[in-house]
Amino acid sequence: MSEMTTEPSAAAEKALNHPIADQSLRGHWGVQYFANVEDALDELNTPPVQSAGEVSATVDKYGRVWMFYNTRPTAPLLPPFKWFFKEFPDWAAAVNHLNLPPAKGDGEVSVNYRDDGTVAAFYIEGPFTRVPRPGVTNMDSGDTG
Repeated sequence: MSEMTTEPSAAAEKALNHPIADQSLRGHWGVQYFANVEDALDELNTPPVQSAGEVSATVDKYGRVWMFYNTRPTAPLLPPFKWFFKEFPDWAAAVNHLNLPPAKGDGEVSVNYRDDGTVAAFYIEGPFTRVPRPGVTNMDSGDTG
């Protein structure tokens, strides 16, 4: 029989797994609306850059972005890693892309499935892991794949 985990013990375990020496550095969540993906990527890739698990974004079919994010990243991404965005025609194409070697890890992706069956994905990648992929938008460098 498994033991029930209480809220205080779960919080203590999380603190052990994600230690932050200075408690004043803990992040705070915020939400922001962007008129387009390019503006959202500009914000995401401006230091300090949000790390894995610190972004949840939704992109509608018109390209508008609603993003929940940690306003004070706990472990900011450093170059050469940055956020990218890509739209996919369906969930299978998104899964195939995100699983290309090296596959994206925990928290390195924020994906939303739209009513029309398309998929929008923000994801973290470094240039040394990047395979040229048509349609990938990286607004930091003006690179499109």
